[in-house]
Amino acid sequence: MKMRKIIVAMLALVLVLSSLLTLVACGDKGSGKDKAIIYVTALFAGGLYDKESGEAKWEPFKTEVDVDAFLRGELSFEYVLATFPEKEISDTLVMILKALTYSENTLLWDLTLDNDGVGYNKNIVPANDLPKDSNGNVMDISYGVFGIYKSFVTNLQAEFGKDYDVFVYNQDWRISPAVSAQRLEEYINSKGYKEVVFMSHSMGAPVVNSYLARSEENRNKVKLYAGFAPATLGSFDALAALACPDVYVNNFLEGVDLSSLPVDVNTIVKDVVGGKLGDFFRNNIGLMSLVPSWQLIDSDQYGDGESGITVDGKPIESKEELYDLYKGMRWAKYLVPRTQEEIMESEEGDEERLYNRIEAKSGQYADEDGYRLKDAAATLDKYFDSLFIDGKIASEQVNSYYFLGGGKTNTITAMNLTTVRDENGEPVRDEYGCIQYKYELVTGYGNEKCGDGTVPYYSSIGGNTATSEFIQSLGNRLVTFEGKDHGTVGMSWDLLGSYVIDLIKALG
Repeated sequence: MKMRKIIVAMLALVLVLSSLLTLVACGDKGSGKDKAIIYVTALFAGGLYDKESGEAKWEPFKTEVDVDAFLRGELSFEYVLATFPEKEISDTLVMILKALTYSENTLLWDLTLDNDGVGYNKNIVPANDLPKDSNGNVMDISYGVFGIYKSFVTNLQAEFGKDYDVFVYNQDWRISPAVSAQRLEEYINSKGYKEVVFMSHSMGAPVVNSYLARSEENRNKVKLYAGFAPATLGSFDALAALACPDVYVNNFLEGVDLSSLPVDVNTIVKDVVGGKLGDFFRNNIGLMSLVPSWQLIDSDQYGDGESGITVDGKPIESKEELYDLYKGMRWAKYLVPRTQEEIMESEEGDEERLYNRIEAKSGQYADEDGYRLKDAAATLDKYFDSLFIDGKIASEQVNSYYFLGGGKTNTITAMNLTTVRDENGEPVRDEYGCIQYKYELVTGYGNEKCGDGTVPYYSSIGGNTATSEFIQSLGNRLVTFEGKDHGTVGMSWDLLGSYVIDLIKALG
């Protein structure tokens, strides 16, 4: 019993780390069908595996979970865990403990990208085209982590499988949605699909919007798009995970009893902020693509005198000002790990610095001091702009429906930054030239439709083009589930199934 309590606590810790936010082809390959129903996965929800070893990496569990029953509250976390075989539980504990060491070939190391968005382990790929385990069984992660989207595939296959291939598209949530959209386009074209129905959850929305924005040919194929809890234009959870994970984790853990954890949470958070473990977050381009966009900051989420981000009490008032702020943060810097020899030869007080800045060369993006920036961080403005066509979010170019959680006042809807200053009143900078801030995360702020606990309301429906008139014009194309959270709106077939079936039937 004590061991199981420890396992529960450890898994809770992993959920904390993976929340620093919050199939491919289930149709037979070469089925001959020219129509597909495709579910595009969320951040941290797409299954990843090692194509060389055939091992599932994210997540590695073989035991399936009844997600709908769990979401309905019929199954407790402890009950679900109790269904796992003892060996799988013990193997999981070993995996988690090793992951926190961040040594080579451990879980988090395998999933980490370098400054250029290339994986440390280059064999990690999305679990698409029904990868199988060593026993020849289809991996549960083919349907998203924990098989969370499997009920959508099963039910829609039963209803429409005669005419459609039905599958989950596990996007690689570590990379840009724009790149994932290009890969999705190539995949759809390789299968010869002429008509597509899209569903998406959270980060799947910017992937779908990027796909739609790529070409008129793509848009003509899409007969229906149902976006579940779309995170199209960003989330303060993502920014907090990148910029101030210590503050974010403390907010997340408030009121949670972690006294039974066999590790020191504060030490782990410190490693996330300052150590190499932080590369798992800071080099995650997918996470970067989910910071609040200018289109969100400039939207009707905020009324007169309100602002999504302030610095020293002054609101961010322009697009350039917002993205310059991001470029000044540590996660935007192109930092090269120092060698052990460099660390050993450091001057006193510099031994703990783990990275070097490098000067930008011609054609590379640079900060105000001439040091190199990561390409993805330096082009966030262009990325968000690319999601729009003729001034409207790309999804408005096709037959789209939006399903949102609402009324969750715990949604982070604003961030206040206060500059840390020295005795002379000058801003304090860290060893990488970044201005140091104290961060305040503000919840339940702005428009009364705050969001779903993770994504602000106006992020989901087009940002600064989503006026009150626009919302009214959506009519039954906008469905808000009051009191439902970001995870439920996307994973629960019980909640969404009847809507989806009716919408597809209406296509004829």
